[in-house]
Amino acid sequence: MNEHKTLLMLYPKFLLIKSNLKDIRYSLENNHHMLEQGNEWNPMEREMFKWRINRLAEKLNFLEEIDSSKLLPETIVKLLELHRELENIYVAVSVLEANFESGFPSESWEEYSHGVEEAMDHLDKTMRDLSI
Repeated sequence: MNEHKTLLMLYPKFLLIKSNLKDIRYSLENNHHMLEQGNEWNPMEREMFKWRINRLAEKLNFLEEIDSSKLLPETIVKLLELHRELENIYVAVSVLEANFESGFPSESWEEYSHGVEEAMDHLDKTMRDLSI
């Protein structure tokens, strides 16, 4: 019971992370479509993309916000796996944004979008598995 209460504390944070990932994916897909049409990425949209990446970074500390002593070892493992997946996608989109000026083939934007979608799926699966 204590574990479930502790996990429920993560629910709002996970919803914010999922929303943020959706927004990042939207930015990636939007840029992909613009590049396919021969247009450049709107500077305002690029700033929004940077902001969304920073917002994701702020939310990745969810493990520090709970008392892990109330969690079962297998629960901790699942949360650590999720954390690793989210950190990996954060690093990937951060590197993509940082190297924006050097240009990327339009296919790579689609690959990054797919990676973000996989991270969202992992988040959903973890929430289901842990009954959050």
